[in-house]
Amino acid sequence: MYRNRLDYNIVRHKESENIMEWNKILKHFKIASIAGAVILAVFSINQQEVKAVDLLADFTGALDIKNGNITLSKDGKYTQKDKNGTSSTGTFDGTYTISQSSDEYNITVEDGAFPVINVNGLSITEPTENESSGSGIHIKSGAVVTLVLGAQKTSFTGRDNYPGITLETGATLNIIGNGTLTVISGSGECGISDTGRRKGGQLSVGEEAALRTYSSQKEGAICADVTASSKKIVQGTLLDAAKAPADNPDATFVTIKVENRDNPTQETYPINLPLGFRSFAASTTTEGGSYVSYYPGDDGRIDRNKLLADTQPPNEAPPYMHTYNLTGSANVFAALWNLEEKEIKYEIKLNANGGTFKNPEGDKLKTQTVGYGDKITLPQENELQREGINYKFIGWYRLPDSMQAGDEWKDTDRVVQNGLELYAGWIPKKYTLSFETNGGSALAPVEVTYGSLITEPAAPEKEGFIFKGWVADGESANWDFATDTVKGDMVLTARWEPVNSAPANPEAPTNPSERKNELKKISTGDKTPLTSQIAKLFVSMAVIMEILWKKYKR
Repeated sequence: MYRNRLDYNIVRHKESENIMEWNKILKHFKIASIAGAVILAVFSINQQEVKAVDLLADFTGALDIKNGNITLSKDGKYTQKDKNGTSSTGTFDGTYTISQSSDEYNITVEDGAFPVINVNGLSITEPTENESSGSGIHIKSGAVVTLVLGAQKTSFTGRDNYPGITLETGATLNIIGNGTLTVISGSGECGISDTGRRKGGQLSVGEEAALRTYSSQKEGAICADVTASSKKIVQGTLLDAAKAPADNPDATFVTIKVENRDNPTQETYPINLPLGFRSFAASTTTEGGSYVSYYPGDDGRIDRNKLLADTQPPNEAPPYMHTYNLTGSANVFAALWNLEEKEIKYEIKLNANGGTFKNPEGDKLKTQTVGYGDKITLPQENELQREGINYKFIGWYRLPDSMQAGDEWKDTDRVVQNGLELYAGWIPKKYTLSFETNGGSALAPVEVTYGSLITEPAAPEKEGFIFKGWVADGESANWDFATDTVKGDMVLTARWEPVNSAPANPEAPTNPSERKNELKKISTGDKTPLTSQIAKLFVSMAVIMEILWKKYKR
């Protein structure tokens, strides 16, 4: 079959290669099969999980407030009972979704319960069918409730003599999600508090959630402890109950705006205070700031510099108390009382900052009275002067020694606080320093600040000359780069010295006759010394060649 052993080996080698190739293919096929099986298994599990989640969303913990009062107890237990006495009970994992609207029923959370309640458009208004509580939700001491807001507005309104949310002392309410919760008290109560207008438990509003609370009482809209992790909350109480505007007698509420006075275009919170109510509260941000409140004009902005201010003793003198201080981590809740609309004006100072004003001559400080939100009439460059060293006026700044762009007061900036002082900004004038090289390599001019030293430039070059320094116009001594300063536009001129065409030879003979003989030898072409040296070189080369030849013959 095989002609010789070589043929046999060749055939066996090819068979071995084929077997190895099939093994590789089989191995890859097995790996692909296993991977496919794993993917299918995971997909199947995920599908089952998705179905389980869908079922959970559809059925687990879903309750309709229209079906009766809901009571949530510890260990995930709940009871729902309607006005006819029909009730149902069950146990969930502690997470509930409560939906729809009711003006009969409400929610009660018992001591020891820790429910998470999802709401999206839930509305409970003055519930009548719960004898023990007339709040939209009543959270008892020892309970911890997490209220998750959906995008649709959720609202709780208490019936007479009940808060919108009863938060007993020792209870906790955490409001999270991305929606808005509106809480309105019944007459005679706060919006969020314990019963009897007593201070309630702990309240926290999450970063994406929004809270608006209204009360008919002077004690405030929120009577609770706001936690350090909460969004910061502004609260105001009007001197008199809200009335319909004269130009809109059919209105059911008045609009108030709360804004961060340092960032009014980006941080504004609308308040719709029901007629007859006095107190409002609004969550802001976790960073907080300094806030004001006002009735907006037709353009939605502050009208005639008027803010809501406390004009009662001890704040009866202008500019009155009108800011809610929520700066710093410790300030999470700020309230103002006895608010009424007042024109707010501030005294601001303009400091010439080393210069003087031309009118009146020599004044270093000016004052202006400016209404809240108005612009300042700022003196311009032709209205100021600064003597001594040459300076240029560049604008007005919030700090005396800062010329940073962020500290500059712009023409569009508005006054939002009392005692503002602005400082004139000055910088030394700059001048042009030119270099006249007098035929040497050119150097570019430089711009130099008045009174400053300059860096010595690289020396210019000029054929046949040695550079000997720079001299200023009208000066005899060279410019000293270590001490001399620029006082205006000026020119530095290069000094040059010709190069010597016959440089000295340190080894030349000092005797004139010897020097003459040496020159004669060079001029007559006497090459005897050179010939002798060449002859010695050839002899040496011959000896070396002879030695190499003998070694070669051996």
